Amino acid sequence: LKKDGADMVIAVTHIGYDNEPGYSDLDIARNSRDIDVIIGGHSHTVIDPADKRAGVPTWRVANAAGDTISVLQTGSSGVNLGEIDIDLDTKAVSAKLIPVDSRLDSRVGSKIESIVAPYRAKVDSMRSQVIGNSPFEFERKSTEMLNLLSDFVKIRGEEICGKPVDLAIMNKGGIRNSLAAGPITQGEIIDIAPFDNSIVVIEIKGQDLIDNFGIMAAQDGNGVSGNVKAIYDPSTKAVNSVTIDGKPIDPKRSYRLATIDYLAAGNDYMEPLKKGVTLAKSNEVLYKILIDYISAGKLDKLLSAPDKKARMTSF
Repeated sequence: LKKDGADMVIAVTHIGYDNEPGYSDLDIARNSRDIDVIIGGHSHTVIDPADKRAGVPTWRVANAAGDTISVLQTGSSGVNLGEIDIDLDTKAVSAKLIPVDSRLDSRVGSKIESIVAPYRAKVDSMRSQVIGNSPFEFERKSTEMLNLLSDFVKIRGEEICGKPVDLAIMNKGGIRNSLAAGPITQGEIIDIAPFDNSIVVIEIKGQDLIDNFGIMAAQDGNGVSGNVKAIYDPSTKAVNSVTIDGKPIDPKRSYRLATIDYLAAGNDYMEPLKKGVTLAKSNEVLYKILIDYISAGKLDKLLSAPDKKARMTSF
């Protein structure tokens, strides 16, 4: 692009600030020569150019040519707006974070509000519909929540496949909100799993499954169904053992794995799953399937599945 006359190159990425060595914004910055600004995502890192304390994420990084480039990210959940100013004569970059907080609540544009109002009424009506009741709270980042969704994916995977499924895997990033104890609304379920992810069942070789557990260990664990037990070393991230129904994974055997299509496509670094062959795929997205399941009064069956506590643990 620079050779073709571009004055500046701004890379918009979604691989994380520094969460995966070799695959991060910092790696791109340090190994590139012609990128001027990186605006990133995925790791939800708050990079505040005004924060000068030692140890906080830096926004100015030296590239392979010895130039200093800007690497920026605003966190998550819309709590910050990032502003970047570029001097078009000097190409100098300055940046800041603008908090989105209560001081902006009074600054609602009446014209915009009138456009949004009829849509908000319909959306709020749909979201507030009560579909069930949970006796427990499931915090977003808890092992219990992660394994609850894994158990559900296994149950539904067997239904769409029409055959027993050996195990299920769910990723941390696919869960975006908590579930409170008490009445469950459609909106809560959509907030928990807001993406257009389908449930898929794939047939995968045992060795590829073993390799994928190695990647999951490097991420400090992910969700697995209740019939799986995995143990890994927290210092080296090496997998010590993985059992399915009490038996070690056979590298030469094929397994039926239920997961979401996002992971089956190799995302979240789970490249080994791309080697699997799709056997079945749901017609609807995860949150819609879960809403229908709870609406049908089947939540008790899901809650009575094996203990939701740590199934993929360090030692």
